[in-house]
Amino acid sequence: MIEVENFFTPFYQQQIIKLVTSRRFNWNYRPKLNLHKLGYLQKFFDNDSNIINHEGFSHTFYKKDKASCKTLIGKKNLLDLFIFYTEKNFNIKVNSALRLTCMFSLPNTQIKDNNYLLPHIDYFMPHNTLLYYANTVDGDTVIFEDKADIKENYSHLEYEHLLYKINNFDTKIIKKRISPTQGKAVLFDGLHFHSGNVPKTSERFVFNFNFT
Repeated sequence: MIEVENFFTPFYQQQIIKLVTSRRFNWNYRPKLNLHKLGYLQKFFDNDSNIINHEGFSHTFYKKDKASCKTLIGKKNLLDLFIFYTEKNFNIKVNSALRLTCMFSLPNTQIKDNNYLLPHIDYFMPHNTLLYYANTVDGDTVIFEDKADIKENYSHLEYEHLLYKINNFDTKIIKKRISPTQGKAVLFDGLHFHSGNVPKTSERFVFNFNFT
């Protein structure tokens, strides 16, 4: 797991936050963040009182084999910018982009510091996850010690069957908490279970870039 400050130049940082806060930017409403897609995981976390359900919004810029990225920042394609600065800042090769999304959470003053959304992984195959924080806000990202033992690509149902074989799956030992600050990015093995959180003070904008 590696964190860097100022993942993008100040110009691109400002352009990105301007993009996602524009009145003309399209968001998709999600009544339950994570759970609408990963609800079958809920039974593994029923005994964790820290998990909360919360509404929010998402926007998918790119999804492999389904949606190309047409968003420009200045004259640069947003996906190309993520690939370029990922390789530059982390000295890693992006072989294949899987998905680029942004999550938008509204503040909720009832959230407690130890709360978090449903822990999950983004893909059921070996991959990397990069989170980019578009603004400074509360609502830490939580990365857990628990890691999915995946060596190939699985469907949701195939992986659900495998989860029954993981004895320590719900130990949920926190490996790292990451506080969002504008321009920060964190790169980690996408097979680590991780979770977002809900801010108490203002809107939270986090980009998620998955790649191999």
